[in-house]
Amino acid sequence: MPLPRILLLIFDPAGAEMEKGRPSRPRAPMHRGAAVYGPGEPSGGRPATVAEAQVLAASAATHAGRFEESVEALLRRRSVQLEAAADELLRTGSVGLRLGAWEVEARIIRFWHGDSVLEISSRSDAGSRRGRTRIPRDPRRLGREGLTHYLAHAATDD
Repeated sequence: MPLPRILLLIFDPAGAEMEKGRPSRPRAPMHRGAAVYGPGEPSGGRPATVAEAQVLAASAATHAGRFEESVEALLRRRSVQLEAAADELLRTGSVGLRLGAWEVEARIIRFWHGDSVLEISSRSDAGSRRGRTRIPRDPRRLGREGLTHYLAHAATDD
């Protein structure tokens, strides 16, 4: 049973921040592994068959590989800019930068007993995205390299 929000705010404020905006219950049935959604499916979706799951897994692996290649290419092209942004993020707690078509804003939300959450939002003509990541009590442990990867992920096309 999850902790009541007031206790979560007292004992684990970073956890409460991570839970912010999440629905308390799923709106639709949950299908683990892979699912097929669309008109004519019961409840709007169903678990994927073994063959469908294999095709989806292969497609996801290919996509993930291409995405990581794009992130690595961006890290090589813009390493100086990304490292400077990571340093500013560690120093001031927030940073804004433009990487190609992407406008990225990041901030570290620090809590009273040392926990922190890294919040990143990015926008481009292709769309927008937001993400939160719980980071170690000492953000410097995450370091410049870890922050540059998070910033590069935020500015890479899917």
